Amino acid sequence: MGKFGYLSALLVLALLMAYSLWQLQPSRMNKLGRNSWVGMRSDATTRSDAAWLAAHKSSWPLSKIAGTVGIAVVLSAALAILVVPPSAVEPVAAVAIIGGIATYTALLVFAFIRAQKAAERVNRNKD
Repeated sequence: MGKFGYLSALLVLALLMAYSLWQLQPSRMNKLGRNSWVGMRSDATTRSDAAWLAAHKSSWPLSKIAGTVGIAVVLSAALAILVVPPSAVEPVAAVAIIGGIATYTALLVFAFIRAQKAAERVNRNKD
């Protein structure tokens, strides 16, 4: 795959991260309400509207960091690909794609754990 292919993959990855960042905003989750498509979904977070909202409000700081860091890593890699010699394009792209996805995923897992705990607190208080 040449520079164009790697740049295209990185652009798609950045757009997906930006889309999920937009979707995970608490105000957006409040508007969408509990659903089976978008959001931090588990038994605890979908048990009530209050749990759903508490989960997303609680997870938002880490979700925002995940999206921002992920996008920054991916876009930095795209810029690096433009300036590195052709022999370095593949290693730079591989590290960026793997690193960007790994960082993004790890931060979202921590955000989900935070969402889960917030939802469980709300559910415990309701029971």
